[in-house]
Amino acid sequence: MILRHILLTTDLSPQAEQAFDPVASLARRMEAKVTLIYAVPELDVAPHGEVMDESTPRVAHKITEATAALEAVKKKLSESLEVEVIAVPAQHAAKAIVDYAKQHDVDLIAMATHGRGAIGRTFLGSVATEVLKSANAPVLCFPPKS
Repeated sequence: MILRHILLTTDLSPQAEQAFDPVASLARRMEAKVTLIYAVPELDVAPHGEVMDESTPRVAHKITEATAALEAVKKKLSESLEVEVIAVPAQHAAKAIVDYAKQHDVDLIAMATHGRGAIGRTFLGSVATEVLKSANAPVLCFPPKS
């Protein structure tokens, strides 16, 4: 399998970072582009029913903050690697990730998992489970380190 475009998801948590180095290494070997995506949760930007629109000051501020954090990660990853960053407001993170992958010809979706929540999601996490169910590209999951 040839990889040209890898979508690396993050929620900017320490757990998400466990996928960064292995994905960067894979991308270098395959000479693939990496898009680092953060789906900014709606609750973080619209706690009082505010419309999710990037022109709204609160939403724009959260997107700007997230983009700055992604740019810092990009600096760590981008040695001999093409990295693009994108922060998008999202009511449903999994849907935002899957939609982006479909619209941008992604060959692989990579994500760390948290393993929080109900017993049925113990090993993956709800976002990872939904991405696995809905993605049209292979999904590489990095489970939580014990």
